[in-house]
Amino acid sequence: MRLTWSARTVRSTINMSTGSHRAESFLHPGARARIIGLDYGEQRVGLAIADPTRMFAQSHGTFSPKEALAELARSHEAERIAILVIGWPLELDGSEGPAVGRVKGYLKRLRGVLPEAELVRWDERFSSKRAVRILVEAGVRKSQRRKKGRLDQAAAAVILQEYLDENHPSSSLDDV
Repeated sequence: MRLTWSARTVRSTINMSTGSHRAESFLHPGARARIIGLDYGEQRVGLAIADPTRMFAQSHGTFSPKEALAELARSHEAERIAILVIGWPLELDGSEGPAVGRVKGYLKRLRGVLPEAELVRWDERFSSKRAVRILVEAGVRKSQRRKKGRLDQAAAAVILQEYLDENHPSSSLDDV
């Protein structure tokens, strides 16, 4: 299942004669720009988006690497992406292995699409295992967990949620 932007937030306009797409943001003035999480793979890229309060990560979908760039460009046009949190595939010992080189190549392409966005590298070790555990706890059947892309977008959400938890702590209920 691919989640899309909320209809309350974005209105898409398609020019039928040219086929061009334009998205208009309905965010109130002063609304925060979005934070996106990304789990890169050579075949698929999982994306997740933070809610406007920057408390919760939500799966956004799974795309081919090329489609993910187009989706990020559309999302940036609609609601400006301020931060892109990229899963950084370190080895178990913390060193950079061959997978990091592939992600670095994709980072160059991301920079072309989102030149103003802050790119944050986030240690993604065990994110897929945590994503599987979350899917199991949520009651997702094994057959559904095995579907290509389901795990990629869940891993992107795990990466983003860890970033949000560490960098944008929510206010305590004691403050209410």
